[in-house]
Amino acid sequence: MSNIIIDNIQATEISNWGCSITGSPEQIIENVRLSNIHIQYEGGGTLEDAVREIPEMPESYPSSSMYKILPVYGFFCRHIKYLNLHDISISYKNKDVRPAIYCENINGMSITNLNCKIDTDSDALFVFKKIKDAMIMGCRPYGNSKSFLKVIDTDSENILLFNNDFSKVKKEIVDSNLEAGKITVSNNIQKM
Repeated sequence: MSNIIIDNIQATEISNWGCSITGSPEQIIENVRLSNIHIQYEGGGTLEDAVREIPEMPESYPSSSMYKILPVYGFFCRHIKYLNLHDISISYKNKDVRPAIYCENINGMSITNLNCKIDTDSDALFVFKKIKDAMIMGCRPYGNSKSFLKVIDTDSENILLFNNDFSKVKKEIVDSNLEAGKITVSNNIQKM
């Protein structure tokens, strides 16, 4: 699949499964753009849900229910080349401690003007694994979180955090094992 554009969506009372945009290691999705989207999920995700490992399931692909509850309440994105998320607002109705966005094996990513509800018990707003060439700009959590970004591998590189609102997070980045210079943090709003 390639060249996918989804624009101008408003939805409320969506299930607590979250949304998945996933290819497979053998079939990478290319050029995905989601913009002008406002979603309120049902919520209710637990700490156990937040740490779920999602297996590759090529035999079930592309069933929308193949993963059941995802480790994020918002978007689970995996195996994509060129992902663009722009002007998106996501929230939940019932307490949910899962992160808003999980991205894995993505080469070329831009996330701009994302506003997300986040719980004080959530580890991070974003969780990244195997990410190359990413820019996160103008994003704002509403609610307090332990961190803005959690990187769970040592292979990610060239991640830029620019002009985001860090005023409600305890840490910008969860302790990462990435080498110096692989994440650049610039011009963000800090705690007052």
